[in-house]
Amino acid sequence: MMKNRFYLLSFFTFISFQSYACSCGGPPTFCEYLNKSWVESDLIVKGKKIRNIDHGFEFQISKIYGGEETKKTIIVWGDQGWLCRYYNGRFIDGEEYYLALIRLFEDTENTWAQSNPIGDLEKEGDYTISFCGKSYWHHSDEELIGETKTQVDACLKEINPDCEVAATFEIEIDFCDIETSEPFPNPTSDKFYVEIPDTINLSRGTARIFDDCGKLVRQHEDLAEFYSSGICYLRLDGLADGFYFLDINLPELCESHFTRRIIKK
Repeated sequence: MMKNRFYLLSFFTFISFQSYACSCGGPPTFCEYLNKSWVESDLIVKGKKIRNIDHGFEFQISKIYGGEETKKTIIVWGDQGWLCRYYNGRFIDGEEYYLALIRLFEDTENTWAQSNPIGDLEKEGDYTISFCGKSYWHHSDEELIGETKTQVDACLKEINPDCEVAATFEIEIDFCDIETSEPFPNPTSDKFYVEIPDTINLSRGTARIFDDCGKLVRQHEDLAEFYSSGICYLRLDGLADGFYFLDINLPELCESHFTRRIIKK
């Protein structure tokens, strides 16, 4: 009898803990969430939900307002019943959303952190959306809670006025069927190098450099001018310190792009 009472007490304690942990309140609108939330967002984006994947969904980014991401399509994981996240059924395939996301990583010091990947499907670098406040916006919110798209765009403009740009870059795993290298040195104060095999014809190769908002800041139409003996060398002179993205395109050889992040400091 005592043992049964102990199990019963443990069960209700667990349920009470989960209810308390997930009933964290938070700002009731997306604009307030962006400005007042105690859950710091790693990535603020606009885009469309593509499809469900188990307890998460694929999301295609069209604009980045805060944070850094090189992939056009990301995975956002929802709730399984006890994770303090929104369920993925709340998000409609093909619909546009604004999301304030938390990037998943293994927090060994805090095993209950929202950032920790759960299960075999979730991976470091994927995202989750917090239940602590209104961490997303959808056009239905105009009627439900009176928050308009114009208001949301204005809030985002206040938070980061320079980063309302299209996300146009994506890291490719396979570039022209060759194993690509990383730019070096990285970080760099000015010049950096990329190894490209001598067998690759760069007669029509182009290189573009984007800042951390995705804005094009430098473009080289003839990559052959910067190439010698398997090494392509480019410069960041005249650009402010910070994060940049290098995009190399060889249209005569393949459809994929070589895109990597570079740090100038």
